[in-house]
Amino acid sequence: MEVLKIKHIKQTQEKSLAIILSSLIVVVGLVVISQVYISYVEVRDLTDNCYDNGGLPTIVKSGLDIESFNCQID
Repeated sequence: MEVLKIKHIKQTQEKSLAIILSSLIVVVGLVVISQVYISYVEVRDLTDNCYDNGGLPTIVKSGLDIESFNCQID
């Protein structure tokens, strides 16, 4: 009887750990996707405004960060 209780407790702990790890992976994935989307929207807005003003945008990015942005208007 004791062996069954210990097995059951071990299985429950393993399932809990699997659920926690799966949830963590999903949360980290959502955070990364959100950062990529925010970076995309930021670049799109900057370039659209530059084009709307008759300019030519130049962007230097490092990962998700914009290192520099220049809008050359003739």
